[in-house]
Amino acid sequence: MRLRLLAPLLALVAAGPAAAADPAITFQTQPVGRILGDARAVVAKLVDEKAVGSINDAIKAKLGDKGFSGLDLGRPVLGYVHLPADPAKAVGVLVVPVTEEKAFLDFFERLTGAAPEKAAGGMYTVPAPDPGVSIGLRFAEGYAYLAAGGKGNGPATVLAADQLVPTAKLLDPAEQSLLATRVYFDRLPKELRTQAREYIDRGKKAAGMLPFPPELMSPVEKGLLEGLALGERWLKLSEGATEATARFTLDAPAAELGVEFTVLPRPGSDLAKLLAERKATTNRFAGVLTKDTAVGFVTRLPFFNKELRDAGTAGLDAALKATGGFGGPTGDLLQEALKGAKRTVATGEFDVAGSFRGPNKDGHFTGVLGVAFEDTKALEKAVKAAIDAEAPPDFQRVVKWNAEKVGGVAIHVIELGKLAGEGGFLGGPEKALGGPDAKVALAFAPKAAYGAVGPDAVAALKALLAAPPAEAPVLTVVLNPARWIKFMTKGEAPPREIEDVSKLFGSEDRPITIVSLAVTGGNDLKVTGRLSLRSVIGFFGARAHSTFEAVDPPPPPKN
Repeated sequence: MRLRLLAPLLALVAAGPAAAADPAITFQTQPVGRILGDARAVVAKLVDEKAVGSINDAIKAKLGDKGFSGLDLGRPVLGYVHLPADPAKAVGVLVVPVTEEKAFLDFFERLTGAAPEKAAGGMYTVPAPDPGVSIGLRFAEGYAYLAAGGKGNGPATVLAADQLVPTAKLLDPAEQSLLATRVYFDRLPKELRTQAREYIDRGKKAAGMLPFPPELMSPVEKGLLEGLALGERWLKLSEGATEATARFTLDAPAAELGVEFTVLPRPGSDLAKLLAERKATTNRFAGVLTKDTAVGFVTRLPFFNKELRDAGTAGLDAALKATGGFGGPTGDLLQEALKGAKRTVATGEFDVAGSFRGPNKDGHFTGVLGVAFEDTKALEKAVKAAIDAEAPPDFQRVVKWNAEKVGGVAIHVIELGKLAGEGGFLGGPEKALGGPDAKVALAFAPKAAYGAVGPDAVAALKALLAAPPAEAPVLTVVLNPARWIKFMTKGEAPPREIEDVSKLFGSEDRPITIVSLAVTGGNDLKVTGRLSLRSVIGFFGARAHSTFEAVDPPPPPKN
């Protein structure tokens, strides 16, 4: 009898305390040694070895002669988030590989300036710069578990020896990305969805109380409400998701950052059905990127769902109302452009693309542009009326309406190079676009408007009109360094700017992807982005010339 009474107690004792639950959010990085090596390689490639030396000097100034001693540079850094029903009580845990505990404590103090203090039960407390935050540390499995949370919700419980999440549950040995973060939807507290819905409801109520003038209030409120509706719909769809992963990569030889976001749906869920129905992204102007492209882009504006389309049309309605007082043919042209944009947004297929291509046999370039536009008849009429009524006589003299026709579409030509005036109509760039041979060609097809400028404008326009739609990323921007340098040289760009382009991008006759964004469906949702770090350095470097360029000292004062 006594044994029967003791059995449940013995079972409870044998089971021990509950193990840590699998975390809803985890992350891991590449080993710090590899990250540092890749970073140095990129800096050497984009700047110079002197800049790498500056990085090394900064590390030594911070960490001293011991450097990274105590930190294992050959193993990944791991981490997770302890996420209870109340997100305010969340605790983040960084799991850092160490070579030896004492050496790591010394490294931590050199890195942060804060010395961990030994506490009971193998714990350490760490002074926090924010009085509202509590930080703790514990060693296990050759790692330092560093946890941070709000005061009163500190890391003591999360860092209890029996509550540590084993590294085997955090580490994916096959992961090659610089940083990978995973969210496991089935592990999220159910209360979080309820709270998210409450925040959305509060946002809907607050949308009508923003301090905007009456003429802006309606479109702003509409846009916010549509954004909240989109969030509400995706919150519902996320109930059918099992896992989401965000990966960040660094291709050191190419000096390129990459981002990949993937969502895995539960079979048979509404999310799975939605992704299965998603077709490949196409663009009616994908053919604008030809072999002789110097620089170009292709994009589809993000009106792929009802909420975004409704927000876009609301904004265009406001623009129509605001510009309604503009009179004359120019005002009519603006109104027709906005009306057509509204019609195009409603289709969800607002494609835009353009490029400069060349050089031709004379060393000149031609630019071409295509814009999706539903029903261009009224727009074409408005363009003609505006030029006929308001353009200067010299300009009207070089305009040839209906100069050519292709497949029932008229091509209008403006002989730009014949315009009088010092430097030509376009100034310096006109020299790259044909000089006296420069032309503008315009065409208005039923579902798109086209424009081109350069000596081969008509031929470029005809080629783009004939090109069929094709699969394309949501956004891509490409640059051919050799051809772009020739464009800049022909347009008499400052030698320093030409030198900067050559230094950053090289001078090879091949296209380089500057930025791209692709979205695919099917078995999962995948969003992939790429960004050339060369373009980032170029963007800020161009401004650095004017900000940090050395100047001669002022002359000494005269006595």
